[in-house]
Amino acid sequence: MASLPRGSLLRRSPSQLSIISYNLLAPLYVRPVDERTGTVQAFAAFPWAEPFDEVLAWESRRPALLAELVAAEADIVCLQEVQFERRADGVHELPGWLRLSGYEYVIPAQEQMAQMAARNARVLRSCTAIGNALLYRTDRLMDVDAKKPRADATTRVCMCLRGRPATALEPLGPLAVFSVHLDATKETTRVKQLSKCVEMAVDTFGTRAVLIAGDMNSELARGSCVAALVGGAHDGTVAAPTQAELQRECASALRLSTDDGAAEDDSDTRGDDAEAASPAEGGGGGSPMPTAEQMQAWQQLYDAAQRVPRAQRVRLERVPTGATRAAYAHGAMVGPCELWKLDHILYSPRALTLSQHWSTLEAAPEASESGLPCRGFPSDHLSVAASFDVASVLQREGRTNDAMAIIKLIVAAQQWPA
Repeated sequence: MASLPRGSLLRRSPSQLSIISYNLLAPLYVRPVDERTGTVQAFAAFPWAEPFDEVLAWESRRPALLAELVAAEADIVCLQEVQFERRADGVHELPGWLRLSGYEYVIPAQEQMAQMAARNARVLRSCTAIGNALLYRTDRLMDVDAKKPRADATTRVCMCLRGRPATALEPLGPLAVFSVHLDATKETTRVKQLSKCVEMAVDTFGTRAVLIAGDMNSELARGSCVAALVGGAHDGTVAAPTQAELQRECASALRLSTDDGAAEDDSDTRGDDAEAASPAEGGGGGSPMPTAEQMQAWQQLYDAAQRVPRAQRVRLERVPTGATRAAYAHGAMVGPCELWKLDHILYSPRALTLSQHWSTLEAAPEASESGLPCRGFPSDHLSVAASFDVASVLQREGRTNDAMAIIKLIVAAQQWPA
């Protein structure tokens, strides 16, 4: 598959499906004073991002964010850290600047947004809801069933889409699409959140064709428990992680490493479940190696994660995007910047075949060195975007029929007399 320069047209032909995912960096999360500490926390300070008016000010960032979204012309837009507008009657709405022409959208339920707004009022003195949104092009896609539940958290919104009849995407059957923002501190929570997407696709939407995109606060490295849900780790088609890889990822998630930069970035402890910028579960210094008890718990979580795609018969692959976040090491106020691969697109190969994707920070050395946001990069995360060739419903059914025919032949062969 091809890696395209950022901003390039994603689709090679109208018959391809395209998606962009973007953590927008809500303006409320830029250098706010935390009422619990009376200070700006390190993850929200962006000390490299100067001059403020050009790099961090919302008046400068918003037009650049919008221009990137519009230029992508993506069929599906997954957004994180949307700062919703609050009407006089208390209802939270998608801000007008994100109501893109030709798109419909789904946002979190009002109850969840009210809870988030109350949390932000308590901690940041702003009764503002922040969460995810999912937009889709109505001229190419249609909502399969608007009555199905589509938002049970501010950090996960979803819907089931299919190709609109009489368009180039008509062959696309029901596809469960999720915009996610996984937890920043706990691997256990990340596994539960991603597992819920897989389970909802099957149990709620009745499909094993899945597309998940967003800020996952994990590099999905071999040995991480979240990675056990992706790429054939559950069915033996890829090699199991080594003990050293499991130990490394366990230490990283628990913040046991003596090198803070080895752990995933925690800039998103500003999420709806976070009451404070707390250390990761079980962390807090000590030996950089996990204890036997910690490794046992890690292995159990890894095994549990593996069982989810196996039980649901859903295989996920990852678009091979690179680093999407450049910042000082965890907790540091001075450089150099380090890179993290936190934003991902996961898809079902039974329904989609990757065609091409946008390049990431490997193609932007100046941004990698200076940190995000910076001039030309209006968020603390890069967007990730990709296009796919679509397998029609008939093709999917044909594959199933072929598999059943093979199974019948094998069974028949076993019944032949010796």
